Amino acid sequence: MSDYEMGYADGESSATADLNFLLYDTLNLPDPKDDESEFDTVRGLVERIATLEAAARWIPCSERLPGVYEFVTARNSHYKIAQVSPATYDHVHSVWKDIQDVRVDGTWEDLPCVTHWMPLPSPPQEQLG
Repeated sequence: MSDYEMGYADGESSATADLNFLLYDTLNLPDPKDDESEFDTVRGLVERIATLEAAARWIPCSERLPGVYEFVTARNSHYKIAQVSPATYDHVHSVWKDIQDVRVDGTWEDLPCVTHWMPLPSPPQEQLG
């Protein structure tokens, strides 16, 4: 039996028809053939989710290091226990610094065995009124 006889649109495969059923009928997403503006809104939301997921991912130190004087969340595996600490990377001495562990002289303790890091989230916006 051909796709046409199965009730699929011209040139539409059974896999495409299944995906369309999932997106437009099951999830009630707008069909781009019916309402292009709603479809663009959904596409924009999907792109925004992908951007946010990329921004919130753990970045391997082997991939790149944070900027100079950039405070981040660092994951280290010192003593075989994974820990998460607020930190910064000292590019001059090539060492991570634990910014919550301050020495008597006001300098930060070294943070060993950092494997990943991620940017800190933006601070909350104060609401006036």
